[in-house]
Amino acid sequence: MIQKQARFHLYRYQILPIERQFQGDFIYAKTIDELIARKNQFFFDVLKNTKLFSKRTSTITKTIYVNDELAIYRIGADRSISRETKEFKEETLENWPSVLMAIWNRPDKQLIAIQHRPTAFTDTDAVMRIVIGSLRGGLTRRQLVLKWEPLFESRHFWELVKKHEGKVQEVSFEFVTPNMSNISQDLSEELKAFAKATNSADNKLVIHSDPKSSLNITKENDSINGLVNYSSEGGGQIKMKVKGMTKKVSASDVVKEVEIDELALQGSAEDIAKILKALLDE
Repeated sequence: MIQKQARFHLYRYQILPIERQFQGDFIYAKTIDELIARKNQFFFDVLKNTKLFSKRTSTITKTIYVNDELAIYRIGADRSISRETKEFKEETLENWPSVLMAIWNRPDKQLIAIQHRPTAFTDTDAVMRIVIGSLRGGLTRRQLVLKWEPLFESRHFWELVKKHEGKVQEVSFEFVTPNMSNISQDLSEELKAFAKATNSADNKLVIHSDPKSSLNITKENDSINGLVNYSSEGGGQIKMKVKGMTKKVSASDVVKEVEIDELALQGSAEDIAKILKALLDE
């Protein structure tokens, strides 16, 4: 018998101060340093006090497991079914397919894994938008904003560069101002300092070649390689314009994923937590 596998897409979130230059006291922190030091605590406080993740779609939320740094939820969407009976009448049957979501709220991790199940949600990005939207108000009151991006394999970018060698005319890097040292170590100190000094949350760096030429993109270029590595770890997106193609090519379209036997997800909440945490830690 073939065992069914549940697929989880991986995302990174970063918690940033809305205003890096604020002065004086407010209800949650007295200084910007205190705010940044307590950002994960504030995020988890908001998360644990949110009972329903909802946007336009009618959803239900069930908390499966919560400890000091890990939270697991099941989120269902209303996908009610209409059918005709043998009495020639129409009836509506309730249908609430769901996905599992795990949030690892450790300062050096900040990862979210969402089960990919199109019968519940078209894609996992839709779940991320619902969850982040539900947390926005509570984080804003704490002078914080949440930025998220999918993880992808850096090799995918380099495979695209090789595939379109001699035809890449533009590459744009859209990246979140870093505040996680373990994933931003490849970025230049000048770039990190510039983003923070300007109070930016999102940044965009675009390089173009002459229309009659192409860009020279290689791993030997430390600045490019650093941006690629940071982006692949959930720090941003990379898009490239290729000669002869009208639509830009995205390196982050293929979201990094992990798989797990669906039977393993039928265990206790503690067992599910151990399995998902182990997968996130790979």
